[in-house]
Amino acid sequence: MNVYRRSAWWESATFGVILFLFLAYLSDYDGYEGDDINLVMPMLTLAEVHSGWIWAYKYDWQPLSYIFGAGLYTVFGTPAAIFVSSAAAMALATTVIYHLLRTTAGVNPLLALALILTVPEIVFTGLYYNSSSAPIAAIAWACFLVLRSTAGPSVLAAGVLIGLAALLRVDFLMVSPLLAAIAYANGATLLQVTKMAVAAILVLAAGIVAGILDPIGAWDVYVFSTEQAESKAEHHGWDDFLKHRVIAVIFSPAGWALLFLGSACWAFTADQQQRRRGLIIAIGALPKALPLFNLLSVKYMMPALILWPLPAALFLKGIEKAVGHPKLVRASFIAGTSLFLFVSADPMKAPLLFVLRLAIAF
Repeated sequence: MNVYRRSAWWESATFGVILFLFLAYLSDYDGYEGDDINLVMPMLTLAEVHSGWIWAYKYDWQPLSYIFGAGLYTVFGTPAAIFVSSAAAMALATTVIYHLLRTTAGVNPLLALALILTVPEIVFTGLYYNSSSAPIAAIAWACFLVLRSTAGPSVLAAGVLIGLAALLRVDFLMVSPLLAAIAYANGATLLQVTKMAVAAILVLAAGIVAGILDPIGAWDVYVFSTEQAESKAEHHGWDDFLKHRVIAVIFSPAGWALLFLGSACWAFTADQQQRRRGLIIAIGALPKALPLFNLLSVKYMMPALILWPLPAALFLKGIEKAVGHPKLVRASFIAGTSLFLFVSADPMKAPLLFVLRLAIAF
C-alpha cells in the first residue's frame, strides 16, 4: 500500500486532530503528577536556572526539554502551553504510528486503534506534562523515515531526530540501536546505518559545543538516578510486588497475548528471511529492556513502546495464519482490547471510564 496515498494522509491527519483534542481536553493543567511542576516551574525563569540561582529538576538529563518549554512560555505567555505540549507531541507520535499501521501493515482503522491501545501508556503519556513526550514524537518520526526509505536523506534525517531526542532526554539514546536495527532489517546498508549514527553524534556534538548538553552533568544525573531507583525499588511500597504490578500494565491483556502467543505464531508461520529480520530488530531492542530491572513506571519503557504496535500487527497476522480464521481473530482481538478499557471488577475503575469520570467531575 502506498505510504504517499493522499487519502491516507488526510485520514491520518483527521485521526491526529481528534486525538489531540481528546488529550488536550482531558490533560492535567494543575501539576497533579508532581514531577511536572518540578519541570515546568524552572522553565518560567530559565535565565535564573542558567545563572545558578534556581535549581532545576535533572536539568542536565533533559536540557533541550527545558529550553523548548521556556520557548513555549515565551511565545504563548502561559504555562498552559507547556502542559498541553505533551498532548500535542503524543498526538503527533501516535498519528505517525497510526499512519504506518494503515499504509504499511494494511490494517483497518478500528484494528489500528486497537493495536495502539495495547499500550495504554501511549494515551496516558499525553494526559500530563512530561519530558518524554517530545522525544517520543521524534523517535516515531525517525522510525517513519527509515521505514519509508533507506536512501541517504531519510537515514540522515532520522539520525538528526535521534540526536534531538537525546538532547531532549539523554536516555533516548538507548533506542538508537533499535532504530538502527529497523533500518538495517528494512534494507539499509551498514554504511547507511553508520551515516545515521554519525548524524546523531553530530547533533549531540553541536549540543555540547552550544552549551546545551553537559556530558559530565548528564552522567552524574544517571549515576544518582540509578542509585535512587535501586534504593527505592527495595523500599516498602516500591518493592517487588509493586514492580510486578507496573510490569503487568506495560501491555493490556490483549497486548500480552500478542507478545507471547502472537510472537510464537509469527515465528512459526514466517519464512527464514522474515525471522532473520525479526531477530535483528529484537537484538536492537535489548538495551531498552534495562529499565525492567528497577521499573518504577511504564513511562521509562516508552521510547521503545511507542513502536510496539508495528510488530504487534505482524504478531496478530501470525495468529490469523495459525488459526486460519482471520476475521474471527481480528474481531476477538478488538473486543478483547476494548473490553478491559471499559469493563472492570470495579466498574468505576475501568481505565477510560475512570479518566472520563474525572474529566466530568472537574
